[in-house]
Amino acid sequence: MNLIACLLTLATCQDLTKSVADVAARDAERSPASVVRSAASEHKTGQFVRARFASEKGGSLPYQIFIPQNPSQERRYPLLVFLHGAGELGNDNTRQLAGFPREFVSAEIQAKHPCYVIAPQCPKSDAWSSFPEYPASARSAASPTIATRITIELIEKLIAECNVDKSRVYVTGLSLGGEGTFDIVSRRPDLFAAAVPVCGIADVERASNMKSVPFWVFHGESDEINPVRYSREIVHALKAAGATPKYTEYKRVGHSIWSRAYNEPDLLPWLFQQRK
Repeated sequence: MNLIACLLTLATCQDLTKSVADVAARDAERSPASVVRSAASEHKTGQFVRARFASEKGGSLPYQIFIPQNPSQERRYPLLVFLHGAGELGNDNTRQLAGFPREFVSAEIQAKHPCYVIAPQCPKSDAWSSFPEYPASARSAASPTIATRITIELIEKLIAECNVDKSRVYVTGLSLGGEGTFDIVSRRPDLFAAAVPVCGIADVERASNMKSVPFWVFHGESDEINPVRYSREIVHALKAAGATPKYTEYKRVGHSIWSRAYNEPDLLPWLFQQRK
């Protein structure tokens, strides 16, 4: 190998090492407060930033966090939690935003409703919820999945360490994430001011746990993945428990309704009005 080839090989190796180091630093396990401070100091607000959250009880999750443009420490901001679908399971800390409604962080919406957004990514070995006897039964497991447990801890850390308005924490998710939306609210209704599950499945036995949280539920009438009866049943159970959920069912439409649901003109005004 001649000198020029050696130098080119060395430069390539150095670039690769730097790239690996950059990824490791970007997704290093840091406290949420540290992630937010770093983003502010590096002028990376008004965009998603990659991070990884380590649970004190074991395990960790990659996540991306959207930080309001130039956030004021004198102000507290709502927090929106987004739970992705099954197609985005993994550990690359990228795919979980594939179905995220980008209009939620558009300049126009953020000018009216500046907020934090977190989008954790669930590994392929886990899920946002568990139905051990599905499809015979939609009864959920006694304990949350590891991914949901860690997500709850991340939310609690953000509330404790950052300027998050704890009275305005919202959760939404699509498909697998819609199931997770029902599940996480049923386990910690005290955390959430509103929930928007899209084409999900819920344990109707947990309706009484969720009745204090305003819901806007979306489903497609012809859903071939998660049959529409699941949303109809949980809406009925919530009403029987004394709640007043909103429900939108799209006629002659299948599973992939999230773009349509998230673009409902009244959704964001309704969501950001909700407070604990």
